[in-house]
Amino acid sequence: MTLISFLLQANLCLLVFYFFYRLFLHKETFFTWNRVYLLVAVCFSFVLPILRFEWLSKSSASKELQLKIGDILVEGTVVANTNFDWIQLLYIAYFSGLGIAVLFLFYKLWHLRSRIRNPQQGIAFSFFRFKRVDPNLADFETINRHEEIHVQQLHSLDILLMEIAGIIVWFNPVIYLYKLNIKTIHEYLADEAAARFAGSKKKYALLLLSRGMGVIPELSNSFIRHSEVKKRILMLQRERSAKQSLWKYLWIVPLLSTLLLCSSAIKGTKATRTFDAVFPGGLAKFVAYLKTATKYPAIDLKNRTEGKVMVTFIIDKDGNLIDAEVKKGVSPGLDQEAIRLISNSPKWIPGNENGIPVRIRYDIGVNFKLKK
Repeated sequence: MTLISFLLQANLCLLVFYFFYRLFLHKETFFTWNRVYLLVAVCFSFVLPILRFEWLSKSSASKELQLKIGDILVEGTVVANTNFDWIQLLYIAYFSGLGIAVLFLFYKLWHLRSRIRNPQQGIAFSFFRFKRVDPNLADFETINRHEEIHVQQLHSLDILLMEIAGIIVWFNPVIYLYKLNIKTIHEYLADEAAARFAGSKKKYALLLLSRGMGVIPELSNSFIRHSEVKKRILMLQRERSAKQSLWKYLWIVPLLSTLLLCSSAIKGTKATRTFDAVFPGGLAKFVAYLKTATKYPAIDLKNRTEGKVMVTFIIDKDGNLIDAEVKKGVSPGLDQEAIRLISNSPKWIPGNENGIPVRIRYDIGVNFKLKK
Protein backbone atom coordinates (compact mmCIF):
# COMPACT_ATOMS: atom_id res chain seq x y z
CA MET A 1 0.00 0.00 0.00
CA THR A 2 1.31 3.43 -0.94
CA LEU A 3 1.33 6.34 1.49
CA ILE A 4 -1.17 8.21 -0.66
CA SER A 5 -3.59 5.25 -0.63
CA PHE A 6 -3.25 4.94 3.16
CA LEU A 7 -3.90 8.64 3.74
CA LEU A 8 -6.91 8.70 1.42
CA GLN A 9 -8.54 5.75 3.19
CA ALA A 10 -7.68 7.02 6.69
CA ASN A 11 -9.10 10.48 5.98
CA LEU A 12 -12.25 9.03 4.47
CA CYS A 13 -12.78 6.94 7.61
CA LEU A 14 -12.22 9.98 9.83
CA LEU A 15 -14.81 11.91 7.85
CA VAL A 16 -17.42 9.11 7.97
CA PHE A 17 -16.95 8.50 11.70
CA TYR A 18 -17.20 12.23 12.50
CA PHE A 19 -20.28 12.70 10.32
CA PHE A 20 -21.96 9.85 12.21
CA TYR A 21 -20.98 11.43 15.55
CA ARG A 22 -22.38 14.86 14.66
CA LEU A 23 -25.54 13.36 13.22
CA PHE A 24 -26.47 10.99 16.04
CA LEU A 25 -24.31 11.27 19.17
CA HIS A 26 -22.93 14.71 20.00
CA LYS A 27 -26.11 15.95 21.73
CA GLU A 28 -26.39 12.90 23.97
CA THR A 29 -25.35 13.20 27.62
CA PHE A 30 -23.56 9.84 27.60
CA PHE A 31 -20.23 11.66 27.84
CA THR A 32 -18.10 8.60 28.59
CA TRP A 33 -19.57 6.75 25.60
CA ASN A 34 -18.98 9.75 23.36
CA ARG A 35 -15.39 9.93 24.56
CA VAL A 36 -14.88 6.24 23.78
CA TYR A 37 -16.51 6.63 20.38
CA LEU A 38 -14.21 9.48 19.30
CA LEU A 39 -11.09 7.65 20.47
CA VAL A 40 -12.14 4.41 18.75
CA ALA A 41 -13.02 6.35 15.59
CA VAL A 42 -9.56 7.91 15.36
CA CYS A 43 -7.70 4.67 16.13
CA PHE A 44 -9.70 2.59 13.66
CA SER A 45 -9.39 5.23 10.95
CA PHE A 46 -5.65 4.58 10.91
CA VAL A 47 -5.88 0.82 11.42
CA LEU A 48 -8.60 -0.04 8.88
CA PRO A 49 -6.56 0.88 5.76
CA ILE A 50 -3.83 -1.61 6.67
CA LEU A 51 -6.14 -4.46 7.69
CA ARG A 52 -6.76 -7.15 5.14
CA PHE A 53 -8.91 -10.21 5.59
CA GLU A 54 -8.22 -12.60 2.77
CA TRP A 55 -11.61 -14.32 3.07
CA LEU A 56 -13.26 -11.06 2.03
CA SER A 57 -11.49 -11.09 -1.31
CA LYS A 58 -11.43 -14.79 -2.16
CA SER A 59 -14.04 -17.20 -3.49
CA SER A 60 -14.03 -20.62 -5.13
CA ALA A 61 -14.12 -18.94 -8.54
CA SER A 62 -11.61 -16.23 -7.75
CA LYS A 63 -8.07 -17.28 -6.92
CA GLU A 64 -4.83 -15.40 -7.21
CA LEU A 65 -1.98 -16.74 -9.28
CA GLN A 66 1.04 -14.52 -9.03
CA LEU A 67 3.66 -14.82 -11.75
CA LYS A 68 7.14 -13.36 -11.82
CA ILE A 69 9.02 -11.91 -14.71
CA GLY A 70 12.78 -12.23 -14.37
CA ASP A 71 14.71 -9.20 -13.17
CA ILE A 72 15.21 -6.62 -15.90
CA LEU A 73 18.40 -4.60 -16.01
CA VAL A 74 17.92 -0.99 -17.01
CA GLU A 75 21.28 0.52 -17.96
CA GLY A 76 23.08 2.49 -20.62
CA THR A 77 23.01 6.20 -21.30
CA VAL A 78 20.31 7.70 -19.11
CA VAL A 79 18.59 11.06 -19.43
CA ALA A 80 17.38 13.17 -16.53
CA ASN A 81 13.61 13.36 -16.29
CA THR A 82 12.69 16.96 -16.95
CA ASN A 83 8.91 16.38 -16.66
CA PHE A 84 7.25 17.95 -13.63
CA ASP A 85 6.62 15.25 -11.05
CA TRP A 86 3.38 16.03 -9.23
CA ILE A 87 3.62 12.92 -7.06
CA GLN A 88 7.04 13.94 -5.80
CA LEU A 89 5.71 17.45 -5.14
CA LEU A 90 2.86 15.98 -3.08
CA TYR A 91 5.31 13.94 -1.02
CA ILE A 92 7.48 17.00 -0.42
CA ALA A 93 4.45 19.07 0.63
CA TYR A 94 3.14 16.32 2.92
CA PHE A 95 6.40 15.68 4.73
CA SER A 96 7.11 19.41 5.00
CA GLY A 97 3.75 19.88 6.70
CA LEU A 98 4.43 16.83 8.85
CA GLY A 99 7.74 18.30 10.00
CA ILE A 100 6.14 21.65 10.84
CA ALA A 101 3.36 19.89 12.78
CA VAL A 102 5.93 17.94 14.83
CA LEU A 103 7.85 21.13 15.63
CA PHE A 104 4.62 22.87 16.63
CA LEU A 105 3.76 20.02 19.01
CA PHE A 106 7.17 20.30 20.63
CA TYR A 107 6.63 24.04 20.98
CA LYS A 108 3.29 23.48 22.71
CA LEU A 109 4.88 20.94 25.06
CA TRP A 110 7.69 23.39 25.84
CA HIS A 111 5.16 26.17 26.52
CA LEU A 112 3.14 23.83 28.77
CA ARG A 113 6.28 22.81 30.66
CA SER A 114 7.07 26.44 31.30
CA ARG A 115 3.55 27.10 32.64
CA ILE A 116 3.72 24.05 34.91
CA ARG A 117 7.04 25.20 36.36
CA ASN A 118 5.99 28.82 36.67
CA PRO A 119 2.21 28.90 37.27
CA GLN A 120 0.48 32.27 37.12
CA GLN A 121 -1.99 33.65 39.63
CA GLY A 122 -5.64 32.90 38.96
CA ILE A 123 -4.83 29.86 36.82
CA ALA A 124 -6.42 26.40 37.02
CA PHE A 125 -5.32 23.65 34.62
CA SER A 126 -3.93 20.10 34.56
CA PHE A 127 -1.82 17.86 32.35
CA PHE A 128 -1.50 14.19 33.28
CA ARG A 129 -0.50 14.15 36.97
CA PHE A 130 0.50 17.82 36.99
CA LYS A 131 -2.27 19.97 38.44
CA ARG A 132 -1.98 23.71 38.96
CA VAL A 133 -4.83 25.45 40.80
CA ASP A 134 -4.28 28.81 42.46
CA PRO A 135 -5.17 28.25 46.16
CA ASN A 136 -6.35 31.87 46.39
CA LEU A 137 -9.20 31.27 43.94
CA ALA A 138 -12.71 31.61 45.31
CA ASP A 139 -14.43 28.19 45.34
CA PHE A 140 -10.98 26.60 45.26
CA GLU A 141 -12.28 23.20 46.40
CA THR A 142 -14.81 22.93 43.56
CA ILE A 143 -12.32 24.06 40.92
CA ASN A 144 -9.72 21.69 42.33
CA ARG A 145 -12.22 18.83 42.10
CA HIS A 146 -12.83 19.71 38.46
CA GLU A 147 -9.11 19.39 37.69
CA GLU A 148 -8.82 16.18 39.72
CA ILE A 149 -11.35 14.55 37.39
CA HIS A 150 -9.20 15.48 34.40
CA VAL A 151 -6.19 13.86 36.09
CA GLN A 152 -8.00 10.74 37.32
CA GLN A 153 -9.65 9.99 33.98
CA LEU A 154 -6.42 10.53 32.00
CA HIS A 155 -7.94 13.16 29.72
CA SER A 156 -4.47 14.36 28.76
CA LEU A 157 -3.81 10.98 27.15
CA ASP A 158 -6.75 11.59 24.80
CA ILE A 159 -5.41 15.02 23.90
CA LEU A 160 -1.96 13.64 23.16
CA LEU A 161 -3.46 10.89 20.96
CA MET A 162 -5.41 13.50 19.01
CA GLU A 163 -2.27 15.60 18.61
CA ILE A 164 -0.39 12.64 17.13
CA ALA A 165 -3.29 11.90 14.79
CA GLY A 166 -3.31 15.58 13.86
CA ILE A 167 0.35 15.37 12.88
CA ILE A 168 -0.25 12.43 10.53
CA VAL A 169 -3.24 14.05 8.80
CA TRP A 170 -2.31 17.68 9.42
CA PHE A 171 -3.97 18.78 6.17
CA ASN A 172 -7.43 17.42 7.08
CA PRO A 173 -9.68 20.00 8.85
CA VAL A 174 -11.86 17.27 10.38
CA ILE A 175 -9.07 16.16 12.75
CA TYR A 176 -9.22 19.58 14.40
CA LEU A 177 -12.94 19.03 14.99
CA TYR A 178 -12.06 15.75 16.73
CA LYS A 179 -9.64 17.67 18.96
CA LEU A 180 -12.24 20.29 19.81
CA ASN A 181 -14.95 17.72 20.56
CA ILE A 182 -12.80 15.51 22.77
CA LYS A 183 -11.78 18.52 24.87
CA THR A 184 -15.42 19.57 25.16
CA ILE A 185 -16.39 16.09 26.36
CA HIS A 186 -13.59 16.24 28.95
CA GLU A 187 -15.12 19.43 30.33
CA TYR A 188 -18.60 17.90 30.41
CA LEU A 189 -17.27 14.95 32.41
CA ALA A 190 -15.38 17.18 34.84
CA ASP A 191 -18.32 19.59 35.15
CA GLU A 192 -20.68 16.74 36.01
CA ALA A 193 -18.46 15.58 38.88
CA ALA A 194 -17.67 19.12 40.09
CA ALA A 195 -21.37 20.08 40.11
CA ARG A 196 -22.11 17.06 42.32
CA PHE A 197 -19.24 18.13 44.57
CA ALA A 198 -20.64 21.69 44.76
CA GLY A 199 -24.06 20.27 45.64
CA SER A 200 -25.94 22.34 43.07
CA LYS A 201 -25.85 22.63 39.29
CA LYS A 202 -27.12 26.20 39.52
CA LYS A 203 -24.36 27.18 41.93
CA TYR A 204 -21.73 25.54 39.72
CA ALA A 205 -23.13 27.25 36.61
CA LEU A 206 -22.79 30.62 38.37
CA LEU A 207 -19.20 29.70 39.18
CA LEU A 208 -18.50 29.04 35.50
CA LEU A 209 -19.97 32.43 34.60
CA SER A 210 -18.05 34.30 37.28
CA ARG A 211 -14.61 32.83 36.75
CA GLY A 212 -12.22 34.55 34.35
CA MET A 213 -8.95 32.75 33.76
CA GLY A 214 -5.75 33.87 32.11
CA VAL A 215 -4.07 32.29 29.09
CA ILE A 216 -4.14 28.51 29.42
CA PRO A 217 -1.55 26.17 27.82
CA GLU A 218 -3.14 24.58 24.75
CA LEU A 219 -2.47 20.92 25.61
CA SER A 220 -3.82 21.21 29.16
CA ASN A 221 -7.28 20.63 30.59
CA SER A 222 -8.42 23.96 31.97
CA PHE A 223 -11.31 24.95 34.22
CA ILE A 224 -12.39 27.77 31.92
CA ARG A 225 -12.26 28.14 28.16
CA HIS A 226 -14.29 31.27 27.46
CA SER A 227 -15.61 30.05 24.10
CA GLU A 228 -17.17 26.98 25.74
CA VAL A 229 -18.76 28.42 28.89
CA LYS A 230 -22.24 28.84 27.39
CA LYS A 231 -22.14 25.37 25.84
CA ARG A 232 -21.03 23.79 29.12
CA ILE A 233 -23.75 25.50 31.15
CA LEU A 234 -26.43 24.42 28.68
CA MET A 235 -25.18 20.84 28.72
CA LEU A 236 -25.03 20.91 32.53
CA GLN A 237 -28.70 21.88 32.69
CA ARG A 238 -29.83 19.53 29.91
CA GLU A 239 -32.04 16.62 30.88
CA ARG A 240 -30.08 13.39 30.87
CA SER A 241 -30.48 11.22 27.78
CA ALA A 242 -32.80 8.25 28.14
CA LYS A 243 -31.09 4.89 28.44
CA GLN A 244 -32.95 3.75 25.34
CA SER A 245 -30.73 6.10 23.35
CA LEU A 246 -27.75 3.86 24.07
CA TRP A 247 -28.79 1.71 21.10
CA LYS A 248 -27.31 4.38 18.83
CA TYR A 249 -23.81 3.31 19.88
CA LEU A 250 -24.47 -0.17 18.53
CA TRP A 251 -24.43 1.31 15.05
CA ILE A 252 -20.67 1.56 15.33
CA VAL A 253 -20.53 -2.22 14.64
CA PRO A 254 -22.15 -2.11 11.16
CA LEU A 255 -20.34 1.16 10.49
CA LEU A 256 -16.97 -0.46 11.20
CA SER A 257 -17.94 -3.56 9.24
CA THR A 258 -18.95 -1.51 6.20
CA LEU A 259 -15.72 0.48 6.23
CA LEU A 260 -13.71 -2.72 6.66
CA LEU A 261 -15.50 -4.36 3.73
CA CYS A 262 -14.90 -1.30 1.53
CA SER A 263 -11.22 -1.17 2.50
CA SER A 264 -10.77 -4.90 1.89
CA ALA A 265 -12.68 -4.68 -1.38
CA ILE A 266 -10.23 -2.04 -2.62
CA LYS A 267 -7.34 -4.39 -1.87
CA GLY A 268 -9.34 -7.43 -2.96
CA THR A 269 -9.76 -6.18 -6.50
CA LYS A 270 -6.15 -7.22 -6.95
CA ALA A 271 -6.84 -10.83 -5.98
CA THR A 272 -8.14 -12.22 -9.26
CA ARG A 273 -7.65 -15.53 -11.01
CA THR A 274 -4.98 -15.19 -13.66
CA PHE A 275 -3.66 -16.84 -16.82
CA ASP A 276 -0.87 -16.05 -19.26
CA ALA A 277 -0.73 -12.56 -20.72
CA VAL A 278 1.75 -11.75 -23.49
CA PHE A 279 3.50 -8.55 -24.50
CA PRO A 280 3.27 -7.99 -28.30
CA GLY A 281 6.55 -9.30 -29.69
CA GLY A 282 7.38 -11.21 -26.52
CA LEU A 283 9.19 -10.42 -23.28
CA ALA A 284 12.29 -9.22 -25.12
CA LYS A 285 10.24 -6.41 -26.67
CA PHE A 286 8.92 -5.45 -23.23
CA VAL A 287 12.48 -5.32 -21.88
CA ALA A 288 13.47 -3.14 -24.86
CA TYR A 289 10.55 -0.80 -24.09
CA LEU A 290 11.67 -0.43 -20.47
CA LYS A 291 15.27 0.32 -21.42
CA THR A 292 14.26 2.84 -24.05
CA ALA A 293 11.61 4.65 -21.98
CA THR A 294 13.62 4.90 -18.75
CA LYS A 295 14.42 8.42 -17.56
CA TYR A 296 16.59 8.56 -14.50
CA PRO A 297 15.30 11.10 -11.94
CA ALA A 298 17.69 14.05 -11.65
CA ILE A 299 18.25 13.59 -7.93
CA ASP A 300 19.21 9.93 -8.39
CA LEU A 301 21.60 10.84 -11.19
CA LYS A 302 23.21 13.38 -8.89
CA ASN A 303 23.43 10.93 -5.99
CA ARG A 304 24.47 8.01 -8.25
CA THR A 305 21.62 5.95 -6.81
CA GLU A 306 21.28 2.40 -8.15
CA GLY A 307 19.29 -0.67 -7.17
CA LYS A 308 16.42 -3.02 -7.93
CA VAL A 309 12.83 -1.86 -7.53
CA MET A 310 10.35 -4.71 -7.09
CA VAL A 311 7.01 -3.80 -8.68
CA THR A 312 3.73 -5.69 -8.69
CA PHE A 313 1.00 -4.90 -11.22
CA ILE A 314 -2.10 -6.31 -12.90
CA ILE A 315 -2.78 -6.77 -16.60
CA ASP A 316 -6.53 -6.28 -16.94
CA LYS A 317 -8.96 -7.85 -19.39
CA ASP A 318 -8.17 -5.18 -21.99
CA GLY A 319 -4.41 -5.65 -21.72
CA ASN A 320 -3.83 -2.45 -19.71
CA LEU A 321 -1.26 -2.45 -16.90
CA ILE A 322 -2.99 -1.18 -13.75
CA ASP A 323 -2.61 -1.09 -9.95
CA ALA A 324 1.18 -0.86 -10.12
CA GLU A 325 2.70 -0.79 -6.63
CA VAL A 326 6.22 -0.90 -5.26
CA LYS A 327 6.81 -4.00 -3.15
CA LYS A 328 10.44 -3.19 -2.39
CA GLY A 329 11.83 0.23 -3.21
CA VAL A 330 15.21 1.89 -3.58
CA SER A 331 14.50 5.63 -3.48
CA PRO A 332 11.40 7.79 -4.00
CA GLY A 333 12.65 8.84 -7.43
CA LEU A 334 13.50 5.38 -8.74
CA ASP A 335 10.34 3.91 -7.20
CA GLN A 336 8.19 6.46 -9.00
CA GLU A 337 10.09 5.94 -12.26
CA ALA A 338 9.48 2.19 -12.08
CA ILE A 339 5.77 2.83 -11.48
CA ARG A 340 5.71 5.28 -14.41
CA LEU A 341 7.36 2.78 -16.75
CA ILE A 342 4.88 0.04 -15.87
CA SER A 343 1.82 2.31 -15.94
CA ASN A 344 2.75 3.77 -19.35
CA SER A 345 3.52 0.42 -20.95
CA PRO A 346 1.88 -0.40 -24.29
CA LYS A 347 -1.05 -2.79 -24.02
CA TRP A 348 -0.44 -6.49 -23.55
CA ILE A 349 -2.44 -9.34 -25.00
CA PRO A 350 -4.59 -10.18 -21.95
CA GLY A 351 -4.70 -13.56 -20.29
CA ASN A 352 -7.73 -15.73 -20.89
CA GLU A 353 -9.64 -18.62 -19.44
CA ASN A 354 -11.58 -20.76 -21.86
CA GLY A 355 -11.40 -17.94 -24.39
CA ILE A 356 -12.65 -15.32 -21.89
CA PRO A 357 -10.20 -12.48 -21.01
CA VAL A 358 -9.10 -12.49 -17.36
CA ARG A 359 -6.80 -10.39 -15.18
CA ILE A 360 -3.28 -11.44 -14.32
CA ARG A 361 -0.84 -10.21 -11.70
CA TYR A 362 2.89 -10.00 -12.30
CA ASP A 363 5.91 -9.21 -10.15
CA ILE A 364 8.91 -7.65 -11.82
CA GLY A 365 12.31 -6.49 -10.66
CA VAL A 366 13.52 -3.34 -12.45
CA ASN A 367 17.25 -3.08 -11.84
CA PHE A 368 18.42 0.52 -12.27
CA LYS A 369 22.15 0.76 -12.98
CA LEU A 370 24.29 3.64 -14.25
CA LYS A 371 27.05 3.14 -16.77
CA LYS A 372 30.49 3.46 -15.26
